[in-house]
Amino acid sequence: MARSRSSTSRRSSSARPRTWPSLPRSASPTSPTSCHPIRRTKFPLTAVAELPGIFDSECQGSLAFYKVSHNGSILETKEFAPNQLRPLVTLALPAYQVQLATSRDVKTAKDLEGLKIRTTGGAMDLMMRSIGGVPVRMAAPEIYESLTRGTLDGLIFSYQSSASYDFGKIRKSGTEGLNFGTAIFTYSIGELKFKSLPESVRKALAEAGEQTTHEACKRFEDGEKAAADKIKSQGMKVINFSADDKKVFDTAFKSVAQDWVKDVDKRGKPGTDVFKAFTEALAATH
Repeated sequence: MARSRSSTSRRSSSARPRTWPSLPRSASPTSPTSCHPIRRTKFPLTAVAELPGIFDSECQGSLAFYKVSHNGSILETKEFAPNQLRPLVTLALPAYQVQLATSRDVKTAKDLEGLKIRTTGGAMDLMMRSIGGVPVRMAAPEIYESLTRGTLDGLIFSYQSSASYDFGKIRKSGTEGLNFGTAIFTYSIGELKFKSLPESVRKALAEAGEQTTHEACKRFEDGEKAAADKIKSQGMKVINFSADDKKVFDTAFKSVAQDWVKDVDKRGKPGTDVFKAFTEALAATH
């Protein structure tokens, strides 16, 4: 089974999806593949779901992405079919939050200016620059030491991922309830392999994929809340931005989305249509 994924693959065990139903040997996986949709050329449209501020919850993002990548929808026809893949499960990771190890007292959006923040690149870099921060690319295993040395002020990450790397002990403050970007996972099977399977097996795979998408997104939501509560119990202070500051972020998020659409359109891909379809799917999942 081919797996298209974004940058962060570590998850807490509590967030793992339920084991799939047993399937015949004829449905065994193909060789796994991995890519980051924002950075790689094969899946540029998938990055629409990773834009900052694009959705409010993991299930909203996961189910909307499922809708636009199945049943002849735009991502199925324009992204997955050209790559000979049939998406089965779609999962949006928890919305990434700004998490700081610096002693700076951050109370407003302006207080983030000049801080060196680890990002995963792409739209997240654009967003961080737009609010005056300094995006830094860094492999996850290097983050802890950089935070303790002060060469990095913070990072944009989910709290589940932070907990798995034990960042909570050095975290001083962090945001909550915002969406500074995320990562989308799709678990797919090769189209030729899928078509070669008996109809009953294809039906079982499709049903299991949809069921897993619904169940796993809820587990991610629950796991993220538990991880955030744990880190807060370790002493992390929640940054409560004012309504005016949230407008600053919303403006930055919208600007990044517009830039993404323009860039994708310039590359001859249907960025405008994909963004429209995804935002409409998001509205329908509320």
